[in-house]
Amino acid sequence: MFHLIDNDRGVTQTFNFRSLLMEDYKELKLQASKYKISIKEFLVVRHPYAFEANGKIIAKYGGISDIISGVTQGKVKLGYGYPIEYWDSSKNRLSSEAWADFGSIGFMNDQEVIGMLNDIFPRFTQDAYKILKGLNT
Repeated sequence: MFHLIDNDRGVTQTFNFRSLLMEDYKELKLQASKYKISIKEFLVVRHPYAFEANGKIIAKYGGISDIISGVTQGKVKLGYGYPIEYWDSSKNRLSSEAWADFGSIGFMNDQEVIGMLNDIFPRFTQDAYKILKGLNT
């Protein structure tokens, strides 16, 4: 649905979320490095409810996994996401997919998933909410 909104309203053409997502990712990397663990290990420790025993993220958190895949260009795999080539195929791909995942997560309205998205990508989430609110006016 949010891909359609993006195509219709040009959301990610007007508001490129890439820089916000990368700032959030930089902070995530910093937090993980303080404990000398990988990003995946950090996320499992910080959000254990979101992962299966084998370390794969639970399906309802797939949108977050997708965004992680995008900011790492497919290098961090949580169970959902796209291959490296997908992220390289378009300059706007990360913004577009993050916007669509934001919409899917919001539509699901699961407070645990929304909370995890806010925790990992606070800058992106804050701006995405502002833009969504602006589309309604």
